[in-house]
Amino acid sequence: MIDMETLLDRGIAAVVPKYQQGSGNVVEIITSDGLAASYPHTVQWALRHIAQYYGIDLESIKAHYAKMLNIKHNLPVPLAVDAIFMPVKVRKPVVDGDTASGFVNILQINDICQDDEGVYIKFRSGQRLRVLQSVNTVRNHLRDATVVRQDFLRCYIERREKSSIFHEMEEQYNMPATKGDIAVIADRLMTLMNRLGQ
Repeated sequence: MIDMETLLDRGIAAVVPKYQQGSGNVVEIITSDGLAASYPHTVQWALRHIAQYYGIDLESIKAHYAKMLNIKHNLPVPLAVDAIFMPVKVRKPVVDGDTASGFVNILQINDICQDDEGVYIKFRSGQRLRVLQSVNTVRNHLRDATVVRQDFLRCYIERREKSSIFHEMEEQYNMPATKGDIAVIADRLMTLMNRLGQ
């Protein structure tokens, strides 16, 4: 079994539930270069691991975007600038409680297509993923995920700018005082003392 961190380093294109002969219910993780690896866990397990890798609180981010989009189900999940996932239905559950939906990284989508067998997502790697939804439904999920991505990028850029300003200020305060700095401080102290003395 391939180490999860190795897959994350390659970039994730999709996280989908599958029924695997001999293993039952598994989650398949497809990387941006087309490598696929299965784990005897759920889609939520995989999303939690990906969120931890990027340092994201999965529940908080879901709650934020559920409120923003005013939807409770089929939420896009932004985990990083290059990892914005949208939900897609990929199977019909055999057992109650099994998940029907997986998640696709919208930045890895090349096209949403339809042929005689149904709808599929074509990835930039050339791989295809069959989905059990109409082209319009998949495009609606893509639209929602694009809106989420724009908000996520705005928040990310704002945090980065604030962090940059803080680091610049910190660098300035850690520099030694020059004779000019000391002269300005001495002058202000003298002015203050004169006012207090009057």
